[in-house]
Amino acid sequence: MTERDLLSSDSYSSDAYSSDAFYSSNAHLAGTLADPEANAPPQPLREAVETAMRRYFEHLDGSQASDLYAMVMAEVEAPLLACVLEHTDGNQTRAADVLGLNRGTLRKKLKLYGLIEGDAP
Repeated sequence: MTERDLLSSDSYSSDAYSSDAFYSSNAHLAGTLADPEANAPPQPLREAVETAMRRYFEHLDGSQASDLYAMVMAEVEAPLLACVLEHTDGNQTRAADVLGLNRGTLRKKLKLYGLIEGDAP
């Protein structure tokens, strides 16, 4: 089992996520992850991350973690960018606006994760 496998989450909760200003525009979707089986209620993103991190630390079995922040951010950022790009039908300017990023920053990240062609920085 790899470190990234340890981060995957398979438990879902029906507890509601407390809304804040960041999520208020789409309160019904805010921070939720849909269950792949579509039978269970969505799990708040915050809870999914916490569950995954607890599982990761339990499975370390005494080993030391390293570069955890970079690993988690790469695991989250790549699918985030891909989904937003899909949502905007590939329009990078709109995707950058949705993400709150500069378009150049978005392009750099898309190249880094191999989501568009070009040399990674």
